[in-house]
Amino acid sequence: MKTGELRRLLLSLAVLFAAAARAADKPDLQLQVRPSEVAVGGTITATVSVSGGGGGYSEPRLALGEGLDIVGTAASSNFNLTGGQVRVSQSYTYILAARRAGQFTIGPATVEGDGTRYASQTATVTVTAGAPGGAAGGAPQSPNGYTILSPSRRSGRKAQVMVVAEAEPREAYLGQQVTVTVKLLTQLSAPRMGLEEQPSFSGFWTEEIPLPKEKQGTPEVVGGQQFTAYEVYKLALFPTTVGTLTIAPFRWGVEVVNDDMWGLFGQSVRHLETEAIDIVVKPLPEKDKPASFDGAVGDFHLAATLDRNQGSTDDALSLRLKLTGVGNFKTVVGPKLPELVDFKQFSSSSSQESTPRGDLLGGTKTWEYVLLPKSPGEHVLPSLEFGFFDPGVGTYRVARTAPLKVSVSRGSDVPPPPAAVAPGVAKNEVRALARDINYIKLAPGSSAGGASLWSHPILLGGLAGLPVVLNAMALAVVLGRRASERDPVGRKRRGAAKRARARLKEAESHLHRGAATSFAEEVSAALFGYLGDRFDEPAHGLTRERIKTLLAGAGCEAPLVTATGRLLDRCDFLRFAPVGTDAKDLAKLSREAAGVLKALEGRLRKAA
Repeated sequence: MKTGELRRLLLSLAVLFAAAARAADKPDLQLQVRPSEVAVGGTITATVSVSGGGGGYSEPRLALGEGLDIVGTAASSNFNLTGGQVRVSQSYTYILAARRAGQFTIGPATVEGDGTRYASQTATVTVTAGAPGGAAGGAPQSPNGYTILSPSRRSGRKAQVMVVAEAEPREAYLGQQVTVTVKLLTQLSAPRMGLEEQPSFSGFWTEEIPLPKEKQGTPEVVGGQQFTAYEVYKLALFPTTVGTLTIAPFRWGVEVVNDDMWGLFGQSVRHLETEAIDIVVKPLPEKDKPASFDGAVGDFHLAATLDRNQGSTDDALSLRLKLTGVGNFKTVVGPKLPELVDFKQFSSSSSQESTPRGDLLGGTKTWEYVLLPKSPGEHVLPSLEFGFFDPGVGTYRVARTAPLKVSVSRGSDVPPPPAAVAPGVAKNEVRALARDINYIKLAPGSSAGGASLWSHPILLGGLAGLPVVLNAMALAVVLGRRASERDPVGRKRRGAAKRARARLKEAESHLHRGAATSFAEEVSAALFGYLGDRFDEPAHGLTRERIKTLLAGAGCEAPLVTATGRLLDRCDFLRFAPVGTDAKDLAKLSREAAGVLKALEGRLRKAA
C-alpha cells in the first residue's frame, strides 16, 4: 500500500473513532411528568434526568405553557466510577402550579455542554376546572413527604435560609401563656441544626413545648419569596412581672447543602439569629376578684368525687378534687377545704399530669383528702370553689363542684345514746326504797383521827382548787384556738417561716441528688411562699417590683431587699439554664437562701 493511501486510511479511522467517542459522550436527557391530569390550583411534578456523557452540562431549562408556573425545585447528583472513568447522573425536580384550565405542553428540557445543545422529549398535561379522578392536589411534596419550596435556579438568585421567632400574643396578662415559636425558613435542605445560644427569660416562668419527631414542612411566603417552614423550637412563657419584657434573640447554627450547580462542595454551617421580641404584660384587674382566687390564670374546671357515698364511723372516706384545663399547673394552688364539723380531715396526696392542648399547656392536677366521719347521719359536703382569671374573656371566673351527699352509719367507735325512760312510765312512779344512811365503820387499828397525809388542810385545799386550774387552762386553749380561727391571716403569717424552712429542707434533698432545676424551683417556691404568707398576698402574683415595695414598706434595709431579689434571679437562672452548675454552687445557694430567710423573718417580726 502506498504511503498516501495509508495516510488517508488512518485519517478516516481517526474520524470514525472521534465520531464514536462523541456519540458515547452524548448525554441521555429524559423528561418525566406526573400526573397527566390535574385540577386548577393543583401541582405537577416534572423530573429531568441527565446521565452519561462527560459531565459539565448546564442546568436544564424547561419550556412551559403560559398556564403553568414553577413554584419549587430540587436537585440531586449521583457519581459512579466505571472503568477508571467518573460517570455523572443528575436529577432535577420541578414543582409546577396549574393556574388555569386547558391542555399544556411541558418541555422540551434542554442542557448545553461543549458548545452543543441537547433536548429531551416533551409531555402533555390536562388542567381541569374541577378535581380530577385520582389526581393529587395540595402542597408540593417530595418523595420523603416534606414540602419542597425553593426558588427557580433559572432566576440566578442565591437561595436563602433563615431563622425567625414568633410570639403569640404580644400583649398578655400577668400569668397568661405567651407561646414562642422558632421556625427555620429555607430554600435549601437543612440536614442538621442546633441551638448555639438561648436567651435568658428574665420575668418569665418557662416550659418547653414538645414538637413531633417527624417535622413536616409548610409553604410560607416571606418578602415575595417562597420558603419551606419547619418549626424547630417552641416555648411556653408565663410572665411573672408587669411591664414591657424583651425576649432576646435565639442564636442557631444551621448546616446546609451548598447551593452550587452540581452540589459537589459538601455542606457548610451558617450562624443565624432571630430578632428580639417585646411582650407587653398587663396587671390582673382588681375589680370583681373572687375570694377563692389564688393567682391561677387560664381556663379551668373543678370536680369533686368520693370513693363511696355511704359508710360507717369506722370507715375513712377518700375525697378527690380534680382540676383540669389550660394554664400553668405547676404554680396552681389547690382549693381550700372549709371546716367540716362532721368530719376529721387529713391531706393525703397530690399529683399532676401534663396534657398540652395544641400550643397551650394544660393538664390535670389532683388532690386527695382522707375524711373520717365523727357521727352517724346524712351528711353533705358543701360545694368547693376555685377562682381564676380567664385571659380569653378578660374577666375572673369561678369553677365550682357539686355538693356531695354521704350516708354514715354508727360504727363500733361511737357509743349508743343514753337509755331513755320507758314510754308510759311517769316520773312519780319511781319510788325510793330506803332513806337510811349507812355509815362506814373503820376497822380496828385504822387511822380515824385525821393523822393521814390526805387529810392535811393545804393538800386538801390544793386538790379542791385543781379542777379550777385545769378548767382555766382548757378555757385558755379554747379561747386561743378561737382567736386563731378568727385571725387566719395572723395564723398564716406566724407559720410562714416554718413552712419556708420545710421547703428549704426539701430543696436540700434535690441538692444531694444533683437535680439543679428541682432544687432551684423548691428554693424559689419557699421564698415566694414565705413572702406571700407574710404579706397576705398570692405568692404567684408577686412580682419583683411588688416584693421590693413590700419589703421597703416593712422597713427592710436596702441590702436585704437587694439580696432577696438577687437570690430569686439566681433561682430563675438555675431553673432555665442549669448547665455548668456544680454541687458547690448549689450548696452555697442553699446557705444563702437560709440566711436571707432568717434575716427577713427577724426584720419582719420586729416590724410586726
